[in-house]
Amino acid sequence: MRKLLLLAVTIISTASLMISCNKKDDMPEKHSQLVTILDGSWDTGNFTVKFDDNKTAYVENSSKFFISGSSYLNGETRAMITFHYAEGQQKEGFDHTITITELFPLPTSYLKHLEESGIANIEEYDTGINIDSGFFANGYVNIAIRYKSSPEMGSKHSVKLVYNTDIENSPYKDLYKADDKYLYLELYHDNKNDAKTSEYSIYQCYKLIPENLAIDNYKGIKVLYKSEIDGEYKNFSIVL
Repeated sequence: MRKLLLLAVTIISTASLMISCNKKDDMPEKHSQLVTILDGSWDTGNFTVKFDDNKTAYVENSSKFFISGSSYLNGETRAMITFHYAEGQQKEGFDHTITITELFPLPTSYLKHLEESGIANIEEYDTGINIDSGFFANGYVNIAIRYKSSPEMGSKHSVKLVYNTDIENSPYKDLYKADDKYLYLELYHDNKNDAKTSEYSIYQCYKLIPENLAIDNYKGIKVLYKSEIDGEYKNFSIVL
């Protein structure tokens, strides 16, 4: 009897393991990506997605996520999403249909000239910062930044990426090189006198206005910044 019971338990355990494995195999593959969120309509839902390869996606569960209207720049903003492709479903006018499981809106703003950036006193924006990565896509300069902050103050720091034509009076003037075909941008950080007890990191996204900066005239972008590590002025290059 004990052998029969042991055999039964073994069979049940094996069957359960097979079912568990099959369920795992049946789960759709998840993807995480930084994308452009496009404001929706009654026909497309709360929002749709534009990938950085310019392909578009209908979001079948967009009603589950809320994006503040103030986050949009002329009908679009940037976000990090985790999603899977919806098999067998296709919305007319889109390249893909996706289901989003996680969505994190990212700070998104227009790239402005220094004089229009809201920096009243540039000396207040002298705190060091780190750039971990960066790229240009869909008209946005996207940079992953990192800096020291207290836990409750991380998102309250002011970080601005600007275009400066007054090079002679720029703290970064020694980093500029004439006629190297790079678009030079300056990154400024004001920590609001925050106590530096932990580390904060996030992507910041800046929309280039084509009529102001013709990106096609450049071979890359150089983001000039003050390093938090050693206090030196440095540049981070993005190849176009």
